[in-house]
Amino acid sequence: MKTDTRDSVLNHGIGAQVDEIHKALRETAQTLDTLSDGEFSARITKILEELARFSVRIAVVGQIKAGKSTLVNALTRRSGLLPSDVIPWTSVVTQLHFGGRGDQKAGAVFRFFDHAQWDALVERGGRLAELTEGFVDQRDRDVLETEIAEMKSRAQMRLSRNFESLLGKEHVFDTVTSEVMARYVSAGDAPDEPLRNPAAGRFADITRSADIYFDQAPFGCPVSIIDTPGINDPLLIRDELTHRALEEADYFVVVLSAHQPLSKDDLRLIRLLRALDRERFVIFINRIDEVRDAASKIAALRETIGGQLSEYLNGQTSDIVVGSAHWATYAVTGEEKGLDLDTITEFADQQGLVGAAQMLDPNGEIGDDRALAYVSSGLDRLEQAVSHMIAQGATCYAMAAATDDLVSLTGQAMDRLTIRIDLLTEETGRRRVLLTDEEQQQLYDDVANTIETEMTGLEAWILTACGDLADSLCETAMSYADKQRDYLKTAIATDVQDDDAAIVLDPLRKSLTKIYKARFDQIQGQLWDDLRRINDDFRDVVPEGFREPLTSVRLATLSIIGLLPRSTPFNQTVTFDLSQTWLRSLFKSTDARIEQVIDTIRDQFGDISRQTAEQEQELFIKTLRDTKVTFLSDLQAQLAVMAGAVDMAAMAKTRSRADQRAKLQVDLKTATTLLKALTKLQQGLSRDTVAA
Repeated sequence: MKTDTRDSVLNHGIGAQVDEIHKALRETAQTLDTLSDGEFSARITKILEELARFSVRIAVVGQIKAGKSTLVNALTRRSGLLPSDVIPWTSVVTQLHFGGRGDQKAGAVFRFFDHAQWDALVERGGRLAELTEGFVDQRDRDVLETEIAEMKSRAQMRLSRNFESLLGKEHVFDTVTSEVMARYVSAGDAPDEPLRNPAAGRFADITRSADIYFDQAPFGCPVSIIDTPGINDPLLIRDELTHRALEEADYFVVVLSAHQPLSKDDLRLIRLLRALDRERFVIFINRIDEVRDAASKIAALRETIGGQLSEYLNGQTSDIVVGSAHWATYAVTGEEKGLDLDTITEFADQQGLVGAAQMLDPNGEIGDDRALAYVSSGLDRLEQAVSHMIAQGATCYAMAAATDDLVSLTGQAMDRLTIRIDLLTEETGRRRVLLTDEEQQQLYDDVANTIETEMTGLEAWILTACGDLADSLCETAMSYADKQRDYLKTAIATDVQDDDAAIVLDPLRKSLTKIYKARFDQIQGQLWDDLRRINDDFRDVVPEGFREPLTSVRLATLSIIGLLPRSTPFNQTVTFDLSQTWLRSLFKSTDARIEQVIDTIRDQFGDISRQTAEQEQELFIKTLRDTKVTFLSDLQAQLAVMAGAVDMAAMAKTRSRADQRAKLQVDLKTATTLLKALTKLQQGLSRDTVAA
């Protein structure tokens, strides 16, 4: 397992920019906590806890033989770690953790199935079950049961009397090697052949998951790379495990083969990703090194795939990188096994990449051939695309929300420090206040009542808007179903061959998605405008002399504007995506059967439409209520300072008034610097960066 170029010129540090922002936010929060004398500790602790959950989980998915494991080895700069020279048939999801926030930075943990977990594989659950209800029919369940029985039988042959005692347990290693990986992840011999190499794949049949830990290099932030078994596998159990792993990741690299890019199985995978709200993926078309005259075909290949994806994704696009994991392996390791260097040189020259290779390695640190292989392999462009994908994802929205919260808290801290500095200018040692207790309560009640009235009105408007959304979606589904009735009756009447007939649901999905996203944007935009208006209006009930100290207390608008629509809830798999058997039966049935089909379309898409509108309604209302609670808490705390949080006599016991004032002025200067830095971060985490 070679890692000789981990810190070389071939290291773009995926996610480095995100990690810099993350570290800056943690340091800012900790500094702010020291300036506020614990007043913001609860809020800051919550922010730090959210930041501590920061993670980047990237799954590498695709069909078997697409070269996923070879690509992962090159991407992680650990050649030979994952078995890639065999076709593994075991059902193991391998997670490679780099620089995680936990204590473990090295070694491996291999967890084994128990009987209950094996049984659970036959019955899907969770979000995946909702999306693919009916996909695993009884025949498939029978196949799964058979394959699991074969796994158990195979494991019993390998493990003998240790088999039962190992189930449900785990093996932990302080260090991990390719030989260790082979015992737990590689299948070794095929399941229908006699054992020739008992060591390879010894525990593979009972391994449920593999977690491998490393330091952060070569990545620029904590990253977990998930290597999945593969789709379109002859063994249904591996296909099932791959689908389950999709819910574990936030970002995806979809690996296609240049020999057969974007097959039906690839499109099915992409649809499932979208239905799982996992729309952030990069396409890597692998094995271009195996294509004759590859350089002349790349542009057409990228254009064809891009066109298909754009049509399939309703006009949306995804980064498409064409390359070779085999060339990438040579670039990061220098291993020339089975490699034609002349082909790489010719390819780089034809693609105009020679200059890029020279700029990459001007001092000849790795040599011309490896530099050419790196830029020709597409690994550099893939790393850039993944970094860009991360910078636009939910991870960055979480940091943008933390930044917005810290801006608000820093502003409040500055206001409170200013108030206290002003109070300490008094020559007398008496307690001075800007508000009496009665004025404080009255002002709080006036503002709180204004906010409550406004928020109640917004909630009522959300109910109406989401109700209209549900009606519009359902009406669209019903209209489309009616058109399908006419189509089916015409097809039957004109004796269309059943193999040529089909109910195409993609146009309906596109229409529903377009309506949903347009209405979501309208609701979100209106609420954002209303929150900004309320931030201006509520100050009208504040006496003019008290408005300035309350400048930093405001309703957070990013909480609304940062919400993202679920990518495409209407891409859920429905009955008619699963089989054509039902369609063929129509040509031997009555109008009643046709009506049953039409009702099914109406019911399934109607249910999805209503559930979608209800979920958005709950999301918007919850966000508004959380925003209101935070605002009122900040208001009450700020008013408390104005009403006499500074007791001169108490201060005198700890330090002189002059010393106290000097300390507060230093804190105010530090807070001002923090606010400038946070404002700069906000510019890099704008809505355009974290949305869409």
